[in-house]
Amino acid sequence: MGFEATNDIFAENAWYFRNALVRANYSNLQKGIHETTEYVEIFLRNLLLDENNELHNREMHISGRYTFKRKPNIGGEKPNIGGEKPNIGGEKPNIEGKNKHWSR
Repeated sequence: MGFEATNDIFAENAWYFRNALVRANYSNLQKGIHETTEYVEIFLRNLLLDENNELHNREMHISGRYTFKRKPNIGGEKPNIGGEKPNIGGEKPNIEGKNKHWSR
């Protein structure tokens, strides 16, 4: 299409670009969150049109829409599932030389 681009902007803004792709594909209608391509577009304008828009991850945050809940307390100790591996046989079967040629 005639655009010249290098990988520099991707190297310098990899986290922003990743988050912009997530925001372009994420919706949660119950929480009023809709997908938006505006952040990918800003990135691409810098890449392809040589614009100098500031790329900040904080602008993509969905602030105030989530209430982070604490994880439920399911007990501090992990169950003991045994430390010893079961004995499933000492010697492996010899499969060398068998079925060298597959038939159809």
